[in-house]
Amino acid sequence: PAADYSLEAIIQDVAQVLRDETGPATVMGISFGGFVAARLAADHPDLVKSLILLVSAHRFSPEGRRSIDRQIACAWAGDFHGFLDEFGLVFRRPWFNWLLRLRFRQERERLHETMNDPAIIVRGLNAVAGQDFGGGSSWLKRIQARTLIVGGTKDPFFDVETMEETARLIPSAQLKLFKGETHMLPIERARDVRKVVAGFL
Repeated sequence: PAADYSLEAIIQDVAQVLRDETGPATVMGISFGGFVAARLAADHPDLVKSLILLVSAHRFSPEGRRSIDRQIACAWAGDFHGFLDEFGLVFRRPWFNWLLRLRFRQERERLHETMNDPAIIVRGLNAVAGQDFGGGSSWLKRIQARTLIVGGTKDPFFDVETMEETARLIPSAQLKLFKGETHMLPIERARDVRKVVAGFL
């Protein structure tokens, strides 16, 4: 990414792809991708027919914000183990978390070979996650697309309050929460999530 890489740049790129390749489309933003999808729907309502935010919202929860800040700090320091460890408890099922941590330990010596340069990681994270969310959320009211928000009540990045706020501020939004599920809801409850999304579409 360029030095001035930003959320706005990503949105413009996606808008251009839609104009050149597909025309108006249903857009799904997953996790951080929800920031892009929601802003795209607000800034380019002619390109987004319907919007799905999956384990996402218009901003992070306070704990999610702290986690991203820790990821950025670890990436800057070249601490890839610490960077990946932030994802070490994202599953609801304990044995998935155990397997994930085991994989990180096995790959510890090779992380510097397989990960991008720290500056590139930080630039990408800052583009999507380093936004100033203190500027208000009135832009959500510009979203004209029918919107579905799907999340888990134990998501560490996007808590219930954040998802409810997003759903309240988007004019035609509905919210589906899965009790006790985490950020890995789409993986751990794939069949149920697919059923909710299919029903919405």
